[in-house]
This record gives sequence, structure tokens and C-alpha cells, in this order.
Amino acid sequence: FGMIDPIDLPRAANNYKKDKCAIPYKLAETTGLKYKHLDIFDLFLNRLGAALQWYKSPKHTIVAADEEKKVLAWVRSGCIFAINFHPHNEQTDLRIDLPKGTDLAREVVVALDTE
Repeated sequence: FGMIDPIDLPRAANNYKKDKCAIPYKLAETTGLKYKHLDIFDLFLNRLGAALQWYKSPKHTIVAADEEKKVLAWVRSGCIFAINFHPHNEQTDLRIDLPKGTDLAREVVVALDTE
């Protein structure tokens, strides 16, 4: 995700070099590239994860997976995640059936929106 060059994992043929298998953090500081946006998105996700504690639950339940619409949604630790991977189409009327036992009495809020 976000690689400019082809990925080349460390192996005997490349003398186990690691320089082509990870995104250098300095790219986030390069003007003209969008890596700063990825860096900020990563920061938001980590802070949101710390606040909502979804990492505490090892289990998740996939509640929507639509290859044609390019949508994936899952529930983990009381949080609902819905991701639209489509490069052009917004999903404004997406219906997600939540698993039985999901607490719907509490208020649902959008914690992070990237549209």
C-alpha cells in the first residue's frame, strides 16, 4: 500500500536487503507526494484505536463483503467498521446487517470519515 517501487522482500538473491520491503518514513516529509496523508491517516487510526479500545477484542465478525461494490464491513469490540474501496463510487445507501446480540440501544456515531 503506497509503494512507489516494486516490493522486494529480503531473500538470498538480494542479499537479504530490507530497503525495498518497507515505505521509508521520510517520504511523509516529501513535498508533492501523498505520503503525508497516509501518515496522518495512520495517526488517526492509532489514536482512535487507543480511545475506543477495539484492539482488546481478538474476534471480529464480517457483516458485509461486496466485491462488485468494493465494500467491506466488520464489527469488533462494539465498533462497526465500513470501508469503501471503490475509487469513484460513494456508498450512500449501504445496508449492513449487524450480528445478533449487537447493542443497538447506544448511540451510533461516525468516529472517522475519509470521504
